Amino acid sequence: MEGKCHKCKKWVAVEGVKDVEAKVREIFWWKHAAGCHQGDVLEGESDVFVEDPVWAAAAGISIDIQAESGEVRRDREDESEED
Repeated sequence: MEGKCHKCKKWVAVEGVKDVEAKVREIFWWKHAAGCHQGDVLEGESDVFVEDPVWAAAAGISIDIQAESGEVRRDREDESEED
């Protein structure tokens, strides 16, 4: 079985030639992608985290989101405490 790479447009094996169960089935296409894509991302792909107020609280960051402009301003909260 093969799949077409979206970057180089080549057909890449997604299964091995041997009739055995692979421990990691994705290893065949992953090896191709690791060499072919080198830092490339798909359109619309972004970070795994959504930068919202919940994320900001977990990260210890104060954020100011301007809804109209889509601009996000981040300020790290002061971590040092005065005695």
